[in-house]
Amino acid sequence: MFWNVRGLGTAHRSGLVLKHVIQENLDIVGIQKTIKQEFSDQEFKDMSGIVDFVWKWIPAKGHSGGLLLGVKMESFEIEQVELAGYFLGCLIRNRLTNFRFWVLNVYGPAQHELSEEFILELSNFCTSEVLPMVLVGDFNLIRSNKDRNQGQGDLKPMELFNNFIGSFHLREIFC
Repeated sequence: MFWNVRGLGTAHRSGLVLKHVIQENLDIVGIQKTIKQEFSDQEFKDMSGIVDFVWKWIPAKGHSGGLLLGVKMESFEIEQVELAGYFLGCLIRNRLTNFRFWVLNVYGPAQHELSEEFILELSNFCTSEVLPMVLVGDFNLIRSNKDRNQGQGDLKPMELFNNFIGSFHLREIFC
């Protein structure tokens, strides 16, 4: 499950994470925009219950951002963690098959003057990595004006985003 929670400071939101972890038998949970600087062990337990998860996080910057990534230990092992400005990456190994892959939980800047820096950071990581990866999260970018509710968007960030997607042969999964 990957979710832009827009704030994880309430028991209600943590309870919703727990509900999905249990009901959907989730193995990986990625949360964007936690708006939290730190987490206690109890808060992690409140989100995973009796299921043994390992949690990694990047603190929020003031009242924006914050990334959280949880992995069920019964199914996976985290072999490496990459903490970056705009993403939290975990190299994950499936305990049964030994298949290894990266999960990058992404939260892009809402300020489009930072979009180039954001895409460059992701590109540098993707270029240096040979293992398969899943990029998920809130990129705060759109691919075309069809993705907007109204009006015209700035074409430069759209072109930047589309070029990034094309360069790495990414496939968008529609839910």
